[in-house]
Amino acid sequence: MTDVPAQRKPAAESIRDAATNLTAQIVAYFHDGQKTVNEIIIVPLLISARVFRTYGAIDVLLENGYVSEAAVLTLTQFELRLDLAYTAHDVTHATEWLGHERLDWSVAQKVDKKINSLFNDPDDRARLSDIFKYLSGIKHGNPAYSALGFPARQNGPGLEISTGEIADEFSGEFSRQIASYSTFQLAWSSQVLNVCTGQYAVIDDSLRQSVRNSYLALEPDEEAFRQYLTKLVADSQGPFGLRRWKRKKKSNSDL
Repeated sequence: MTDVPAQRKPAAESIRDAATNLTAQIVAYFHDGQKTVNEIIIVPLLISARVFRTYGAIDVLLENGYVSEAAVLTLTQFELRLDLAYTAHDVTHATEWLGHERLDWSVAQKVDKKINSLFNDPDDRARLSDIFKYLSGIKHGNPAYSALGFPARQNGPGLEISTGEIADEFSGEFSRQIASYSTFQLAWSSQVLNVCTGQYAVIDDSLRQSVRNSYLALEPDEEAFRQYLTKLVADSQGPFGLRRWKRKKKSNSDL
């Protein structure tokens, strides 16, 4: 099994518990008071539930050594958190989301447009766009991402390919990075729910502050994750030298 740092476990569990309690208090406020629930409430609750469950699935994959597969779900979590923010801050977006019926295209805007609509700071846009690009490359099996997307390592002059876990230093660090970033995305999503959806309910002040503090404490993890991926992708040889294995064009003398 890949080692997910024990010191992050209590913090991650605390964040997940706070997110669950926040959701429960929002639901209880409307249920107990028999208040009308419209799109601006129900849609963020639906999407945030997927964010939280995806986080749990990522955790299970990491504990069992499926690091690249966990990265794919981290992209899913990334896209869900954007949908959460997009619908939670504007009732027209939530109404559009809930009324979506087509099966052949995603709801509302594409990811790049969603990023630009939600973030005004150019640095934020660039950071999120880079992470989306990298995680998409891993998901779609782009060979340029080599060990980030495939269970293979350079072994002397050859290549070792595994259908199971590769418990090496690279996997361990990649697992730690995924764990940190998925936890940040959980905290970020909880804060969106806290600010946007929580404003319509009565929630314990201590819980709201706890959710906010968790988000602020983990905020640097997003840039750290971007730098980690950028460094690996910028390596011209790739983590296991795949990029060196280019077929040479035949010369006329070879024909």
